[in-house]
Amino acid sequence: MRLRSKKEYRTLFFDRAFKSNLVLVEGVGLCPLIGGATTLKNSVTMFVCAAVTLVLTSILMLGIGKKLPSVLRIPVHTLCASALLCGEAYLLNAYVSTELYASLYLFLPLLAVTTLFAYHGDNAVGAFDPRAGFVDAFSSAFGFGVVLCLVGGLREIVSKRTIWDRPLPLAVDLPEASLPFAAFLLLGLLAAALQRANTAAADRANRQTPTMTGGGDV
Repeated sequence: MRLRSKKEYRTLFFDRAFKSNLVLVEGVGLCPLIGGATTLKNSVTMFVCAAVTLVLTSILMLGIGKKLPSVLRIPVHTLCASALLCGEAYLLNAYVSTELYASLYLFLPLLAVTTLFAYHGDNAVGAFDPRAGFVDAFSSAFGFGVVLCLVGGLREIVSKRTIWDRPLPLAVDLPEASLPFAAFLLLGLLAAALQRANTAAADRANRQTPTMTGGGDV
């Protein structure tokens, strides 16, 4: 697939990031999201790691994927994603925040063995030129990050009355929101909202499409 205009790139970005969101539509990457997205800071960290990994591994698969037997594509992609995420976890622990690493040390490697990278990489092989492949990978990661940040931010606000570790003047106090069931509930609400928005957009498009009728009045 070769994209030639800015409009086509914008359409691809919007489709991958929102309309066909990997998490809300395909149910991809749920385990690390449910377990790790308990605060906004955790969510942003996971998003950055996922975006870097997804873009780099997708570009790699666009380059060598056609040369590999189809049965090897997912294992190679997963191994490359695992190596990158382990390196990112080391950098996070050594140079960013030991505390942040301690809260995510289980979920960053878990990202590699979810279907997020394998699903995207296997479908992208041979489908895009490098520039379109970059946009496709980044927009997929961006959509994943939007869901991460919404779920993590809302859980932090409700369970800790903070956002990015800063106190908020709220009376609500529901520490149970940090538990997995709260993430499932938020994901269900977001998925329903996205489905409603997609249905409304499709209805508007149908109303704007001219109806072709043949014949005359009898």
